[in-house]
Amino acid sequence: MTISESLPPSATAGERTGAATLLGRLDPSASLRALVALDDPPRGLAEDALLGWLIALPAGVDPADAARALADLPELSGPSREARRLADLLDEVARYPAAALAPASRRS
Repeated sequence: MTISESLPPSATAGERTGAATLLGRLDPSASLRALVALDDPPRGLAEDALLGWLIALPAGVDPADAARALADLPELSGPSREARRLADLLDEVARYPAAALAPASRRS
């Protein structure tokens, strides 16, 4: 399942009416939301939250697609250093779609 299949055709980053549904589907462990909700999370928590998020993603969801869909949601932005670090990590994940990481077929 791709993220575009789970969003209404008219949805834009700033106008997602189903943001709560999207967050629930793409952050099922709520690890990303929990980090952003903290006023002063300890250093390194962004990496822990990202790992928990990756592990909890539903089967068949490309992490890069999910990261792109989540990156623009205001619910995942926060003023803390760790929230900004999490945004950077999601941007990094978004740069590596599954198709680009798939092993190349061997030529004989």
